[in-house]
Amino acid sequence: GFAGDGIELVGGGNHLIEGNLIGLDAASTDQGNVGNGILINNSSNNVIGGMSPPERNVISGNNSDGIEIGGAAAVGNRVLGNLIGTDQAGLLDVGNTANGVLAGSGGTIIGGANPGEGNLISGNNGNAVELSGTPATNNVVLGNRLGTDVSGALSLGNSGNGVFITSNSRSNLVGGILDGEANIIGFNAQDGISVAAANANTNNVFRGNSIFSNGDLGID
Repeated sequence: GFAGDGIELVGGGNHLIEGNLIGLDAASTDQGNVGNGILINNSSNNVIGGMSPPERNVISGNNSDGIEIGGAAAVGNRVLGNLIGTDQAGLLDVGNTANGVLAGSGGTIIGGANPGEGNLISGNNGNAVELSGTPATNNVVLGNRLGTDVSGALSLGNSGNGVFITSNSRSNLVGGILDGEANIIGFNAQDGISVAAANANTNNVFRGNSIFSNGDLGID
């Protein structure tokens, strides 16, 4: 319920944010911050969340992005195991007003292939994940559920795309062919994966994902 962001990391780095409710209370009632749930601005090598249930953050109901990462120095950040846009059980919509995660720099890892590393990013009023920035390069999106409930099978779609790549975003990886790397991208109101028609959006790779029941194309 703060007038700005829930948590801001500005400069420096190597911080850990885990086990918090950011934008909702213990009963999963929307108490959203006016800004982002978490803002990382020119801060590097931070970890948001973790692999075990006590380490995960629930980041929902905020009036901008759930997590926004930006600035040329914001490299090497990891977003692991969080529930972003849902209640604590991962079953109900408590969406952030904008995107679940906006990564606007380089080397961000959203999710992972190991058990517990994937995020649930659903119910948000924008995109589940947007890669857009200065440029947004060499980001990795693995093992997440984007638009489903916690089971990965039922609808809890985001109002935008599952993954949106725009504005100078290149050499990003979404999914993979090894165990645990694929994302589940379903029930989003627009595309499963959308790449804006910009000349600098090149060399992005999409592999092994399960993309279904989105409102528009699977990959646009």
